[in-house]
This record gives sequence, structure tokens and C-alpha cells, in this order.
Amino acid sequence: GNWMPFGAMGASLLFGYTQALQNELLLAGVTTVPRQFVSMIPYIVTIVAVSGFVGRVRPPAAEGKVYETEGGSE
Repeated sequence: GNWMPFGAMGASLLFGYTQALQNELLLAGVTTVPRQFVSMIPYIVTIVAVSGFVGRVRPPAAEGKVYETEGGSE
């Protein structure tokens, strides 16, 4: 999600869709492809999606910096 809630929501919807697709294919009795390959669909789609975004993800600018209040009382 690149620290964005809508990106995380989209990723979860993509995974959920592929999970439902897997269930539908197994219930429909797809026999041209072994069951094990149909069961791998959600995970393969997730790996492909993550590998496409790995190089473009940047952490927030303040990641790892100590937060100090401006009051300075303590």
C-alpha cells in the first residue's frame, strides 16, 4: 500500500478476488489444470503484484526519527 490505506485496501481486494476465483474454479471442476495449480493462483498473483512494486516503495521521510515536542518542558 506504500503507506496509503487505499493501496492496502486495493491489495486486499485483489487477494480476495483471486481467492474467490480459486474457489469458483475448484467448485466448477476445472480438470484441464491440476488442483494444486489452481490453489496457487492467489499466491502467484500476490508475488507478481509485490515484485512489481518493490523498487518504487519509499518509506515516510520521518521514519526512524525521534519525535520531540515543541514545548520542551521535559
